[in-house]
Amino acid sequence: GHNDVLAGVVTVKDESLAQQLFDFHNMTGATLSPIDSYLLLRGLKTLHLRIERAQSNARKLAKKCQSLQAIDEVLYSGQTGMLSLRLNKAYSVAKLLENLDICIFAESLGGTETLVTFPYTQTHVDMPDAEKDKRGIDEYLIRLSLGVENYEDIERDIIQALDKAQIGEIV
Repeated sequence: GHNDVLAGVVTVKDESLAQQLFDFHNMTGATLSPIDSYLLLRGLKTLHLRIERAQSNARKLAKKCQSLQAIDEVLYSGQTGMLSLRLNKAYSVAKLLENLDICIFAESLGGTETLVTFPYTQTHVDMPDAEKDKRGIDEYLIRLSLGVENYEDIERDIIQALDKAQIGEIV
């Protein structure tokens, strides 16, 4: 929730598999530390507020980006705090990332801060180019995981970074 703890849960239908997982868990001592447990519980208390704010920020940014010449495509389901943008070829993703002031260029999602990822060289770097092409992952695609900042600050940051990222004539 705050990018300060990593935890998870495994659920299964099969009783035999559940017992095997329990035994493995018990044998390895794979439990959260007290501080991680505290941080997890703290984060759960505000989860609904953070989700609502991230979704609201994503909806507003998706709508704004649809009207920008710098953006060729907005990929947004309308339901989450995540969206992807495909920049016009007259813009440099590298320059955009270099010029972010509030949003953070980082490979993660779901935290309180807005993160921008470049899937082509980060999350999907090991994927063969043919597969990237098939999935629409190219040198102009960025992914945003919206945080809980004031929307106006996020929009202003993206716009100013886009202004500095133009490297050619818009086609």
